[in-house]
Order: sequence, then structure tokens, then C-alpha cells
Amino acid sequence: MIFLIGIGAGLLLPIQTSINSKLRFKVGSPYLASTASMVTGMLFLMVIACLFGQELLPSLSVFDDDHWWLGLGGLMGAIAFTINVLLLPHLGAVQTIIMPLIGQIIMSMSIDNFGWFNLPVNHFNIVRLFGVLLLLSGVLAVIYQKSEDKIRKGNPIPWQLLGIIAGFALAIQTSSNGALGRTIHAPISAGVYSFTSGSIILVLAVGIFEHDFGHYLRAVGYGTRWWIWIGGPLGATYAFCNLSLAPIIGAGTTIVLTILGNVAGSVVIDKFGLIGTPKREIGWRQYLGLVIMICGVILIKLF
Repeated sequence: MIFLIGIGAGLLLPIQTSINSKLRFKVGSPYLASTASMVTGMLFLMVIACLFGQELLPSLSVFDDDHWWLGLGGLMGAIAFTINVLLLPHLGAVQTIIMPLIGQIIMSMSIDNFGWFNLPVNHFNIVRLFGVLLLLSGVLAVIYQKSEDKIRKGNPIPWQLLGIIAGFALAIQTSSNGALGRTIHAPISAGVYSFTSGSIILVLAVGIFEHDFGHYLRAVGYGTRWWIWIGGPLGATYAFCNLSLAPIIGAGTTIVLTILGNVAGSVVIDKFGLIGTPKREIGWRQYLGLVIMICGVILIKLF
């Protein structure tokens, strides 16, 4: 059952991405869209925290000299999203997905192996390595497209490294938030802190680079679908599931489960053209990729 929660959380990400893309089209800026998503996610978690009687924010005394890393979640989330926004014009669609996934897997397996962030130790071995390779092979098979986006000329290596760094940041965010939730015995409050700090960072970034919040008015009023604003709550639910699962089953297993849900959800959205996205043909390669991914997840979990 707990593994289904991880996969279900992963299913939320492609839905959130599709919704945020609609919001981005309305407001005319990916930075404005991401800031709106982070802020609405923060407000959603605040409401949930109040309903469950948890404090909105943890005491600052938690972040002492030995536990400063508990506060990294918001910063890592803001860094990861900003990098992902920058990658697409330089790497194309496939590498923009793959490079952060590689980073997530590398960092999450390292966290598991060494027990960083006070998480359970799960040593890396040859069987888990084979599982990771299967997982990556399955992802490549699912997202493969014959007509890949053209990549701009130039050296792609710096952008590829940035993509891996974005994956590192996402894995650290999951682990840090999970450790914070376990430390204060209030996972919702940990999520609120992460989204609050991330919101502050992104609001400052928009103020510096965009200089205008007025474009949000384009996404309200007649002719605008109300659901373009729910990307934040979906992202908050995803983060909450991650920070709840990581202390129980480990960062590596949590991330590979959500990756499986993420890719599977993308296939479903493409096949049926959900949330206003164009329908795309899903062939045997994509279905085979999902099966390979499942085999990889089983090996990673069992060994």
C-alpha cells in the first residue's frame, strides 16, 4: 500500500506540469507561473496544517548548528525549478527530462547508502545498480520520440551538468523535508516551511528579473479555467507524500517510485489528451518501457 502512495504521488507531477504550462501561457512568464504555484501550494498546506492542528512553521531553534540542513527544502526546490526552466532551449525535451532524473537517482542512492539526513541506511550493491540501469532504460524507452526537439548550437555539457545538479537538488529537497518532518513530528509543518521559504526566494527572483506582478490579472476573470491555479496544491500534495515516505522507505526508493508514477502519468496524459494537451500516439516501446521500469523498481526495493 505504501508503495502505491509513492507511485500515486508521482502521478501528480505530470498533471501539475500540464496545469502550470496553461498558467504560464496566461501570465506570459515561467517565473511568474512557478511563483504562483509555490505560493498557492504554501497556502494549501497552511490550511491543511490548521485542520490537523499542526503549527504553521517549526521553531527556528530546530535549525541549530548541527541541523542547519533541515532548512534546505525550499531553497533546493526553487533551484531545481529555475534550472529546469532554463534547460529546454539548450538540451531539448528528452535530455531536459533525463538529466535531472539521473541526478535524482545518483543523489538519492548516495543518501541511502550513507544514511545522510538521518535517513535509513540502504547500502548500494550490484543488484541495485542493475535496477537503476533498468529504470533509466525504461524511462528512455517511454520518452523516446522520433522527432526530438532541435537543440540550439553550442556546447551542451554545461547544461547537461546543470540538469544533473537540478536532480541533486530535488533529491536533497525530498530528504531534507522528510528529516525535518520527522524531527518536529509534524510533516505538514515541514511542508509549509519548505513552500514558504521557496515562495520567498521565487518572489524575490520575480521582483528582480520580471519587475511586474500585474500579469497575474491575465489569469483571472471571464474565459479563464479555475483549475489553472491548482498546480500549487498538487505540488504540495506531492511534496507532502515524499517527505512522509522518505523516513520510512528511504530516499532512493521514494524517488524511484515517484519517477515510475511520473512517467506513467505522462503516458496516460499523452494517450488521452487530458487537461487540454494534444493526444499523442503511444506505441509498444512506451508500454515496454513501463514494464522495464517496474522491474527496475522491484530490484531497487528488494535489494
